[in-house]
Amino acid sequence: MPRTDWTNLFNQVRQAVPGSLYELVKVLACYKHDGRVIKLDEKYCEGTVEAPKPNGQMDKEVFSLKSDGESKDCSVQEWIQSIQDNNSPDSLSKADEVIDGSVGGLGQALENVLGTNRAVPLFEIRKLAGVRVANMEDKVTQAEQAIISYHHEYVNLPQLIKQDEALHLWSQT
Repeated sequence: MPRTDWTNLFNQVRQAVPGSLYELVKVLACYKHDGRVIKLDEKYCEGTVEAPKPNGQMDKEVFSLKSDGESKDCSVQEWIQSIQDNNSPDSLSKADEVIDGSVGGLGQALENVLGTNRAVPLFEIRKLAGVRVANMEDKVTQAEQAIISYHHEYVNLPQLIKQDEALHLWSQT
């Protein structure tokens, strides 16, 4: 889960996202990947992979957060709009306060990629299935090594590519 709030995450790429973030999210929801090819997710879209047409389902999606008899709803549209409007905390982070306030709970906190001055958001991994006390040290060491490898692999900020190039690259995996 992101510990840095979503608005701060988005601010790192805001200049590269023209137009409405929510409209972009609706189009991105059109795609699913089965491990070999990109397919159209018919739950959210009509049309083709090359020309998806959101069907309005995303407009109905709502996070319903509940804890100790208290509840808070936040629609995906409301959440994404709060990010685009530069609200901090964003609507989903505010809604999470009924649970524990962890999502975005560290606000604008960032850390640097190892060996660089490039600031990146903080994420926290919880509920690691299958981790037992006896092998906890090994699992933590493996996770730390994976994160270090990730830092080394992405020392430089990933570059934007056009949609048709992305589809081609993704279909090659």
